[in-house]
Amino acid sequence: MSSPAELLLRSAFARAVREFDVAGRVRLALRGVDASRVLAIGKTAPAMLAGALREHQEALLVVPDGISIGWSAPTTRIMISDHPLPTARSVAAAEAALAFVARGDVVALVSGGASSLVALPAQGIDLEKKRSIVDALLRAGVPVRDINVVRRHLSRVKGGQLGAACTGRMLTLIASDVLSGGPEDIGSGPTVPDPTTVADARALLSRVGLDAPVVETIKPSDPRAQRLEHRFVARPEDFVTKMREVLEAEGLTTFDLPPTEDDVESLAHAYAGLAASLVRGQALVRAAEPTVVVPVKHKQGGRSSHLAALAAPLLPEGVALLCGATDGVDGSSGGAGAVVTRTSFDAGAAASAARAFDTGKLHARAGTMLESTGPSGLNLCDIHVLVRL
Repeated sequence: MSSPAELLLRSAFARAVREFDVAGRVRLALRGVDASRVLAIGKTAPAMLAGALREHQEALLVVPDGISIGWSAPTTRIMISDHPLPTARSVAAAEAALAFVARGDVVALVSGGASSLVALPAQGIDLEKKRSIVDALLRAGVPVRDINVVRRHLSRVKGGQLGAACTGRMLTLIASDVLSGGPEDIGSGPTVPDPTTVADARALLSRVGLDAPVVETIKPSDPRAQRLEHRFVARPEDFVTKMREVLEAEGLTTFDLPPTEDDVESLAHAYAGLAASLVRGQALVRAAEPTVVVPVKHKQGGRSSHLAALAAPLLPEGVALLCGATDGVDGSSGGAGAVVTRTSFDAGAAASAARAFDTGKLHARAGTMLESTGPSGLNLCDIHVLVRL
């Protein structure tokens, strides 16, 4: 049976996801802006486009399988693509996006997941080779910011190249899924210039023993970049603020921790120490994108469920930990993360599940999984919350 702290965290997470108003943020950013032609790509694209809808608007919406649109517009073309690895549908979506921007001014709405949803490999590399490189980087636990450097330099649309193909002006509104990320990091920056170089991409590939024919991207000094403008409408830190508001409405005193990209093992031990300092009625909230190495032979797991399994046996009594994926999909775990306490499961069972990367089943059996009905329509990294009631 779940403790009051676990129930509170589940309720707070669900409410924060439900009430985070991406559409309203886009609507505010587009006041006075001509949004008659809109290109929306990413996991958050349906909510972003909902805030940009206009009468007689022409729009192209590219989203992953399973995402709920929640509205309909007769002049919006919807293309379903794939994530986290690109497929032929990703290539078709990229070609459609290139054709769309070639016809004049565009408002682009870019969010996490766009890297895979629109993919057009550079000359000298085929789709299968690009998939294998990205898959190897993901399994090696390389931070997403570094993975996207490589993605940009293996593409004909990323790193500002889609924006450069626009024949008019382009305003990009961004919902970020990268901690402290620049505009080029989100979705590998298809519509914004890229300050990184082929040398950066080669160095990252070499670090994990890979090689590929990389190409240069659109730089900030490129004349075509002068037609490209961008604004952020949502960041992971904004979701932290929302989560704190929800918890404070329940009477808790909240504190935010600096965002982290640390590995899950380090975070498990760090959270045990931080939890020991909590007094009743306090909560610590953090945006996170932890790294985790995924074995070649793995089962059902994700970084949130993995971290929760490692941390649970280390927590002091009376403290609950939530590790949640704001996009509603924690890897292959089957849920959106987990909420755990010290007594959630046996330490040996947790260690065994972590070794097999099979923590989804562990949480499902223990009743600690954050249930998910699929993509949430948000994508603002993970959220970690420690609470003592």
